[in-house]
Amino acid sequence: MSLIALGLGGSAGDLLGLGFAPGAPSSSAAAKVWAYVLPNGKTAGQNLAEINAWMFDLARIHGLVSGTPLVVTASSRAAGDLAQSISEVGGTVTVERTS
Repeated sequence: MSLIALGLGGSAGDLLGLGFAPGAPSSSAAAKVWAYVLPNGKTAGQNLAEINAWMFDLARIHGLVSGTPLVVTASSRAAGDLAQSISEVGGTVTVERTS
């Protein structure tokens, strides 16, 4: 259902404040979406790149990336250039990223 059918008028892009309307070249619309600055001060594109990097690191540190073995010792674990230290004090284990 369109916004006009809902009685709101305008376009979804106008409603969301993105400044584009139906019929505009899709590359223009996409560029505005990816360049939109979110409340954290980063663009949507920057946020997506950061989340993608985090997901890749998460997969590596769990040994899920082929060719990047997870190596674990009593005091560390590493996968590629991602490393974590492991320490225990008073029965509490702390894992901290070191690179």
